[in-house]
Amino acid sequence: MAYDPTKESDPDRLRSFMEKVKGVDADLYGTAFRRLCALTNRNPDDPLEAEFDACVAALEQVYLEESGRRKRASRITGKRSRDGALETFRYLVMKREPSDGFRHLVEHQLAEFTAEHVVLRYPGRFPDEAVEAARARLGEFEIPLP
Repeated sequence: MAYDPTKESDPDRLRSFMEKVKGVDADLYGTAFRRLCALTNRNPDDPLEAEFDACVAALEQVYLEESGRRKRASRITGKRSRDGALETFRYLVMKREPSDGFRHLVEHQLAEFTAEHVVLRYPGRFPDEAVEAARARLGEFEIPLP
């Protein structure tokens, strides 16, 4: 029976599998990557909170793959602790310049894990100016809208 990353519940086993298939099977790697991100949901009752957890997991995985060491996205998780996920997403999309996290995720073809993508997936939860800022930033980088 072949390994199915969609059924995995151990992040370390997923990371090990991802290492094996990276550069060999992009689809399997992507499936495992997305499963890894989904495992981090601390609050599955609020989709926005779950999205935040997935975005942080994606960014931290990118950091790990870039440097070979674990690096926490502590500035953004600290802001979330102080202000909540909604305000943190709003803050990120309203910044004059894209965040470093945005750039890292886009460079790794993971735009779906950016705050901008999340804001556009839940436009009713954000002020109109945040939705427009998210749309403009993704357009500036020629990233397809969700």
